Amino acid sequence: MSLINDLWDASETTWQLRRPRNFWTPLPAAGNQVFYRHRHFGDVTGARVEQVEDLDDTTDTYVWHLATAAGQLVRDELGRTIPRRVPDPWVTLRLRTDWGLLIAREARLRGSAGWLPLDWERRLYPAIIDGRFTFRRQMELVR
Repeated sequence: MSLINDLWDASETTWQLRRPRNFWTPLPAAGNQVFYRHRHFGDVTGARVEQVEDLDDTTDTYVWHLATAAGQLVRDELGRTIPRRVPDPWVTLRLRTDWGLLIAREARLRGSAGWLPLDWERRLYPAIIDGRFTFRRQMELVR
C-alpha cells in the first residue's frame, strides 16, 4: 500500500483534483503570507510566498492537460496536440519557511503537507467518516 492509500480514501484524492468552483483557493502572489505544513498531519506554521509557478508553463500536468474529445487527443491542423489549462490549477509556490526555501503545492487533503491559505481553519475538506464521504473543517480532522 502507498502512503496516499493509507492516509486518504480514493474519493478524497479524486475530489482534490476536481474540486467544485466554490472550493477553489485564490492563488497568492509573491510577498503574500500563507501557512505551511511540513509533514502530513504536522504543525502548521507561517510562510512567505517568494514565487508563484508561471501559469503559462505547459509542462506541469497539474496546471495543463492535453485536450481530449470522446477519449481521443484533440489535434490542431498541423497534427499537434492542444494543451488546455486545468480549471483549478494545482500550482507550486516557492516559500520561505521555518525549514528554509521550499517548493510546495497546496495542501488540498485533510492533514496533508503543503501550503495552506490564510483561512484554512474555516475551509471545508473532504473526509470519510463512518464510511461516508462528507466535509469537515481541517481543525476537526487533524487534531
